[in-house]
Amino acid sequence: MSGDAAGPPPVGSRPTDLERIVEGRLTEFLSDAAAIDAIVAPRARDIDERQRLVARAAELAEIWSDRAPAEKVTIVHRLVVAIVVTAQTVDITIGADAVFALARCRADRIAMPDRISGRRALDEAEGEFITLSVPAMLKRVGMEMRHLVEAPRNRDDRKSDRSLLRLLARAHRFRDLLLRGDGKSIVELAEETGVTRPYFSRIVRLGFLAPDITAAILDGRQPIDLSAKRVSITADLAKDWSEQQRELGFA
Repeated sequence: MSGDAAGPPPVGSRPTDLERIVEGRLTEFLSDAAAIDAIVAPRARDIDERQRLVARAAELAEIWSDRAPAEKVTIVHRLVVAIVVTAQTVDITIGADAVFALARCRADRIAMPDRISGRRALDEAEGEFITLSVPAMLKRVGMEMRHLVEAPRNRDDRKSDRSLLRLLARAHRFRDLLLRGDGKSIVELAEETGVTRPYFSRIVRLGFLAPDITAAILDGRQPIDLSAKRVSITADLAKDWSEQQRELGFA
């Protein structure tokens, strides 16, 4: 499998290790304001559109887990033109123009397939392409089967996770709205913030995380596998702080 090239993987209801790695790296990239701004800056009409598209890309990453499997696979195919798996990394090549188009796309058309596949664009060397690398390794299971797993990273080299920080900021904003009350229901608060009721209900819980957990995330000291996606979909997070630490891998 070393050095193998492939198109975008099919994203199913139970994603494989490769699919999980690709999705995770894509959402991490979409959440990176500096990286997205570098793409949209030369393409946007003005500064307002530039800022709006950067925010839109971050929003797409945040609500990725809410999308249906069929929508995910369509979006992945729009962005990804090639995946190369080596013994140490997974290299994901995406089209810069596709990222720009995705950020500009209307919400009701974002999961519609493109007419021209990314593979054809890559073969014709059209446009600008960006390669996202993920440290990974092939792990043998049994005699023949191999699983692709993300390689552990040096904790000392880690920085604060921007996606997690953005998620915490949103959670605290939702919490403040909830505590302020004003007699509004969860449905009304969700509408006011432009999100769905289930999303608001999930995210507002994160505004009540244990202080030690919040401090660790701010410092980049969270467990290596604690991503914004995982935190945002964690169901029935315990109210007890010690239980929260256990559930999220801090204990």
